[in-house]
Amino acid sequence: MLAWSLEPSISDFYYTRSGVLFTAVLTLCGVFLMTYRGFDDENEKLTDNVITWIGGIAIVLVAAVPTPFTGLESDCPTPICHKSMFYGSIHFGSAVLFFLAMSYLSIVHFTRGIKPFTIEKIRANRVYLICGYGMLITLVFTGAVFGLDELGLINRPSHLVFWVEFVMLTLFGISWSVKGLRLKNTVEPIDN
Repeated sequence: MLAWSLEPSISDFYYTRSGVLFTAVLTLCGVFLMTYRGFDDENEKLTDNVITWIGGIAIVLVAAVPTPFTGLESDCPTPICHKSMFYGSIHFGSAVLFFLAMSYLSIVHFTRGIKPFTIEKIRANRVYLICGYGMLITLVFTGAVFGLDELGLINRPSHLVFWVEFVMLTLFGISWSVKGLRLKNTVEPIDN
């Protein structure tokens, strides 16, 4: 029987048997985001394509620069093992940038369209806003918990980062899925 345990974060699965799968999924997600062609408005600097490029590069960096290894260096199960806070900052900063980009995409870009909005578009916009703001609120909450932990006012739960990542990835997935279903079912130009 295989032993299984919950890692402190999704990124910590890099150092398990699932490491190759973790890296492959993040890389594929990043490549998809970088090659995705959304609606572009010539008058806009932050187009869908720019936002998805930023998110794609950020998530590939998350895959390429692993989170710091928390075990003994002699027990490192992968070819790349580090305890560097510098590389950890790149990993963490890239993850935050990815979620900020996806939040922005959900809140600002997915909610646009040709007015007047249909009932379906209004409902979809609610989902986009809930998901986008949900990701932002989760990021702020996590930052507050880390800050309070650093000040010694609270003890951060050991699996907080795992559940935060799970919630934000779920919100991102819901928002993207609703957008994909709307694009699949639309006969209008892809701008909503």
